[in-house]
Amino acid sequence: SARVTGQDGRISDNHRRTVQLEEDLKRASHDLQEHVANFDHKTTSLATSMGTLESAVNTKMGNYAEDNAKKFESLTKAQTEGKVKFEELTRSVGMRFDVAHEEREETETKLQTRVTQLAEESARADTEIRKTLLTRTDEL
Repeated sequence: SARVTGQDGRISDNHRRTVQLEEDLKRASHDLQEHVANFDHKTTSLATSMGTLESAVNTKMGNYAEDNAKKFESLTKAQTEGKVKFEELTRSVGMRFDVAHEEREETETKLQTRVTQLAEESARADTEIRKTLLTRTDEL
């Protein structure tokens, strides 16, 4: 009878331990489910935040790329306009130089012609004066 009671006590202790272990297992399982749910929530929240951040970065990068493309286009246009203006000025200055050179040559030609005319007139006047002097000298 003591043997049975001893066995019954061990069975009873084992039963209590089994019940306690089952309760601990249920609590641990429940805690694990909460941790998994919390982890899933944080993972989902993080994924949403990452998506939002990625979208913001892509938008910002897109804006920068668009702004840079516009600036590049504007600079390229300004450079082209500058080249055209430089070419126009170069042609204009070249044309002015050509015109000034031609005018200078014309003026030099006119001056040379006038100098020649004045020399001829001077020679004729000189001849007239000599004739006049000779005629007066003869008359005297």
